[in-house]
Amino acid sequence: MEANKKQGKHFVLVHGAGHGAWCWYKLKPLLEAAGHKVTALDLAASGIDLRKIEQLHTLHDYTLPLLELMESLPQEEKAILVGHSLGGMNLALAMEKYPKKIYAAVFLAAFMPDSIHISSYVMDQYNERTPAENWLDTQFLPYGTPEEPLTSMTFGPKFLADKLYRLSPPEDVALGLSLVRTSSLFLEDLSKAKYLTDEGYGSVKRVYVVCTEDKGISKEFQQWQIDNIGVTEAKEIKGADHMAMLCMPKKLCDTLMEGMKKHFVLVHGGWCWYKLKPLLEAAGHKVTTFDLAASGIDLRKIEQLHTLHDYTLPLFKLMESLPQEEKVILVGHSFGGMNLGLVMEKYPEKIYVAVFLAAFMPDSNHISSYVLDEDVALGLSLVRSSSLFRKDLSKAKYLTDEGYGSVN
Repeated sequence: MEANKKQGKHFVLVHGAGHGAWCWYKLKPLLEAAGHKVTALDLAASGIDLRKIEQLHTLHDYTLPLLELMESLPQEEKAILVGHSLGGMNLALAMEKYPKKIYAAVFLAAFMPDSIHISSYVMDQYNERTPAENWLDTQFLPYGTPEEPLTSMTFGPKFLADKLYRLSPPEDVALGLSLVRTSSLFLEDLSKAKYLTDEGYGSVKRVYVVCTEDKGISKEFQQWQIDNIGVTEAKEIKGADHMAMLCMPKKLCDTLMEGMKKHFVLVHGGWCWYKLKPLLEAAGHKVTTFDLAASGIDLRKIEQLHTLHDYTLPLFKLMESLPQEEKVILVGHSFGGMNLGLVMEKYPEKIYVAVFLAAFMPDSNHISSYVLDEDVALGLSLVRSSSLFRKDLSKAKYLTDEGYGSVN
């Protein structure tokens, strides 16, 4: 994932029915400690929001605080939305209206609608597949008017403890019992319209996080939703109940940040990155440092190398060994930019981005020695002799727009 700002992403945490911003109290500081901006908000008539459920008639009314937040974001900012349980429906409305302001939408054991059926479809399917007795002591009561009948929903203590907070710490169960408010599924509103389109909602990257021990929205139903609409990525938190942010907050945090962790390949030589490597690793990234041929502790001698390809061989082997779906960030320092050029030409599909750090950066228009001819000569290595391989580079044009030129 690309960073919006140097300090990290902006996570917007959207709670489920009856809950509020308070339910993210364990996850929020973990994400902030990792350098991210975090907004946990109260939807209408939730948490400390002063509205009452009787004032809400539609899912839009309920979602208004999230829509107002999205409207207030700078045009160039993209947020990561995380919606829990019924919060998936709120995400959908925001995705439909503000697709260009959302980097990804994460559905955490959540309802995930599609853009084919009426907006109540997945919840109708849930009700059909879930026995009425599963709701235990949850209360459904009428409100609204005879012309516009609506239904409120209040989770009972047994439902909260047995279905939602089953594996959560007892103090969090007590917290939930004291703070949960009356809400609604807004089925009357959702059954009347098809709010979502492929152009809006369907254009946003969707990630689904399955909680395997969820007794509120079963693992099987979560998987059915994934199969129904498809997602960019599906993840799983083994052993988590419905309230993953309370029972397994660290695991949830790690799961949310998985997509941000990159594989950095630092070129060269291996020893000179000793200060940078632990910093990147501390930020959760995978880092590979290695020695090019006849460098560092590599046993070859410079006299054995005749071409830049010979010198670059350890990097070629590393790139060849990567899984087909993995993309790395290459960082080449000084003459290492020439090594980057060769592997960018051969493995463009395996490279997320190539970073030239005060490095020689060849082009695809001239012979490969061009930038060396135009720039100052490379200084002597700190520990061993090396070569610019100018004779080799002057004999051929190794790079093309289709390979080297296609990498950012």
